[in-house]
Amino acid sequence: MDEERTVYIIGAGFSHGYDEEIPLTNRLFQNLEDVYLSEEDMNLLVEMGRAFNSVEEIDIEEALAYCDIWQAGLFNVHLDDVELNPIKLSEILKRVLLDRLKHGCGKQNDAYIKWIKHLNQRDSIITFNYDWILEGLLKIYHEEDNHYTRLLQQLKMVDGLGYGKQPGFPIENGLLLKLHGSLNWWICSDRRCPNHQNIDIGLDIDEMMGQDLKAYEPEPFDICNNCSSKTEQLLIYPGIIKRYDQYLKIAHLWSIANTVLLYSKRIIVIGYSFRQQDFATSLLFRQSLGMYYQEKREWTIIDPDSTDIKDRLVKLLPSRENEIKNCDTYENLEKYMQDRSE
Repeated sequence: MDEERTVYIIGAGFSHGYDEEIPLTNRLFQNLEDVYLSEEDMNLLVEMGRAFNSVEEIDIEEALAYCDIWQAGLFNVHLDDVELNPIKLSEILKRVLLDRLKHGCGKQNDAYIKWIKHLNQRDSIITFNYDWILEGLLKIYHEEDNHYTRLLQQLKMVDGLGYGKQPGFPIENGLLLKLHGSLNWWICSDRRCPNHQNIDIGLDIDEMMGQDLKAYEPEPFDICNNCSSKTEQLLIYPGIIKRYDQYLKIAHLWSIANTVLLYSKRIIVIGYSFRQQDFATSLLFRQSLGMYYQEKREWTIIDPDSTDIKDRLVKLLPSRENEIKNCDTYENLEKYMQDRSE
């Protein structure tokens, strides 16, 4: 195994650090003035907000988990004589999420530029973010054969039955693994259509540079070219049940992520919180990193709340307690890169 093989685990804090206009998941419902919501939509959010003290304090992962439970028919919820329709409420929550993430990667951030230049071709990046900041940086500062172009090659390798060729391990070159999909990935909404499993890339990287999604209307992808059904973005939303198996290409990426983590020597976490509510990702990390007989790893956490993240990681991976407690921590990527350059 390559002693220098590193895996980066990227969360919402990474994107927020790059562009403060991209909110953290626990701040999505603050300052909703710019989000179009009908009076009925806002009333539903207000009722939902009562469970969190206010609309501003709504936690989208918990709220969508509640919707999953309600939709399962376990019970109906009434607040102030208003029945909360779980399907309608779930749609509103997702709409707010997407609207608040509508930013491209046109800004310049020196620390992120230094980091992407420092990135080794053998390193892999596991991201749970929907935006295209990473793709844009890779396009500018790496050759045509980079972590993102290799991701697209992997997606093409998966056929309609879900069979895909895994790269050989240890892999020669690293990958960008977008495990929750992407804002510019489009599929047919009809699960019976072959294009439900075929991903159209809504914008080429060159077009994406500097794009603000608020100005982006994906007209060529509004209608499926096979069955004329509406298209939809391929996004895995927060919640209790994440049906990755419905999207064969995404399931393939999760399988690769498991093996990439298994072969890792160094883990660097940037802005990912390891929330306990995310059972699917918790299982991924437990089975790939939690086994006591694996080799020791080096850990680095880059986040303002690194102490809390350490505590969650120790609970998640008790066999790695000594490694995690003794890991390096940085408040942000700028301080990490300063330390690397000294």
